[in-house]
Formats: sequence, structure tokens, C-alpha cells
Amino acid sequence: MSNLYSVSRRKFILSCLASTFMPQVLAANIPNKNPCTKGFEPFSFAFLTDCHLTSHLSDNYMLLQESQLFLQDAVKQINLLQPDFVVFGGDQVQGVGDDDVNWQLFLDIAQYLDCPWYFVLGETDIAGNFVTDKMRTFGRDWKGRGLNNSQPYWSCDPICGVHLIGLDTSQANLVDEFMDQNQIDWLKNDIGQEGNRLNIVVSHHPLFDPGHGYQDKDHLLLKGNVVSKIFEAAASPVICLSGHNHISKIEKSNNISWISSPSLDIYPCAFRFFKINAEELAVETYQVNFPALIKKAKTNLLNSDFAHSLSSVKNNDFLRLVAGSKSDQNNKFPLRTIKSD
Repeated sequence: MSNLYSVSRRKFILSCLASTFMPQVLAANIPNKNPCTKGFEPFSFAFLTDCHLTSHLSDNYMLLQESQLFLQDAVKQINLLQPDFVVFGGDQVQGVGDDDVNWQLFLDIAQYLDCPWYFVLGETDIAGNFVTDKMRTFGRDWKGRGLNNSQPYWSCDPICGVHLIGLDTSQANLVDEFMDQNQIDWLKNDIGQEGNRLNIVVSHHPLFDPGHGYQDKDHLLLKGNVVSKIFEAAASPVICLSGHNHISKIEKSNNISWISSPSLDIYPCAFRFFKINAEELAVETYQVNFPALIKKAKTNLLNSDFAHSLSSVKNNDFLRLVAGSKSDQNNKFPLRTIKSD
């Protein structure tokens, strides 16, 4: 494996981020004296989730030993796709590790992205023997990436006319979500009512049930209905992205696009790429470039207790559910739905 991304400490990482990314990202967050009044220009972005990066744990249904290789490959593929920005959907690491070693490894790799990038937290990001202080551990890495309060949720405008919102639904060592009323009130005020603006909302836990019965209450955002009503009240379209359950699913409800995405190190070992203009949203799914390892991930998942612990769906039916149908993997549809009177 190449050592291109190895042996780097936080000071080096932060200096690289400051010199390479900060001018671009900070510029995206400076209030525009001439706010967009005509919507947004066509743009693209990538969404990766559930990378579970670690440097020492053994494989199970997650290919943890290959997690670094997979993330490096995804970064290379994304750079070739040339998106305007990248969002990570939580569970970036399988615990931050002693002295934050896993998180620092993640930063080592992510710094090679050729565009601004953002992230939300999942439960494994803050898991471990001791509860991770979210702001102390991740706060400095959020600076210039949307952080606008003292809480681990944020928003920014990565490009003119596009509002990106990162929600925090994580609890250490627990698979069930948490979202307090303060965050809900903040979201209601932040999402705004500008009719020509596109809202992209990212949460680690899904706000809907992409598995049609696969999920139990511990894997579905319990306040999803409350949050959904906020989205429904918004004057502009909302793209809602999530991870956590490792299922590829796309659903459309009026002006809301619900998109659940696969894990990078769990079959099908993939990430999402989005191309968007004022009228249309196109979703593409890309797997890592290691067919033999994807086959290994498929076998590991099929033979795991996890594959059946949350579902009555069995064997290959479960794998099809996780990978999604063709329309769940690659799709194109209108951003807005014209409501009939």
C-alpha cells in the first residue's frame, strides 16, 4: 500500500488544511454582499458515509482492515469526478483511537481532496472506553467547515444559492439517535423560506425508513416526523442524505428527496455522486476499484449475524436490499414536484 497518506501529525494536517482548503472554504462562508436572487448554477458534490476507518481492528461484516485502502481509492475517484465539494455522513472512524490516531489518519487522507469537504458525526466517531467530547475533539476541524455555534451541528453555503446543513444525531456507543429540541428549533430557523435556494440536509441517522421494515426503532430517527414537517414547510427543495443503515435507497416526496447511502467498507462498498441543476437531480453510485474485495465484503455480510439481526429478510434478498435496485443506485428526477390543486 502506498505511504502517500501515512505518517502525519495534527500540526502538519492543520497547516495543510489552512494553506490548501481554508481560503476556499472560508470564502464559501463569508456573507455575500450580493446574495443569489436567481437560484444556483449547475454543480456537483460527493457523499461518503460509514467509512469506519481504523488502523488495527480485524474484519467482520465490515472490511476494517481494508478501510484505509477503500477511503484512499474513493478520494482518488472523487478527485477525477471534480465535484464542487464533498460531505462525509458520519462513522468516519471506528472510534477516534488512542491519541485520536484513527481521526488523524482520516484527516491525513481527506486532505488530499481537491475541493472543500464537510462532515457530520455518527456514533462510532465518538465511541470508545471514554465518551468523546465532540467539540473538543472535532471542533477545530469544523472551523471553516460550517461551524457557526458551540454545538456539533452547523450550516453554510458552499456555493451561491445552495444551503448545506449538518445535523448531529450521534450518541457514543449507542446505535439509536438523539436530537434535542434546541437543535430542532435551530433547524427550523436555519432552513429558511427562500424559494430559489436549494437545501441539502445531512444526518447520520435516516429520517425515513429506507428498508421498508428492515429498520427497527433504534436505527430510525425517532423525531423524523417532526423534522420532516420542517422540510415540508420549506419553500425550496430539500435533499435529505443519511447513512448508518448501509442501505441504498432513493425516495421522492413532493419537494423532498430522501436518499439513504451505502457504506464504504460494507457491501456494496460504495459512495454517491450528485449532479444538480435548477430543474433536475441526478444520483450516481460508485464502488471502490477492488472487485475481489467487494466480493469478500458481500460474502462476509451474507454470512454475518448482523445481516439478519434487524430483519426478516434473508440471504440474497438482504443483499439486494442493501445494494438497492437499479433506480436506487443511479437515478435522475425533478427537484420540484408540482402539487395539484
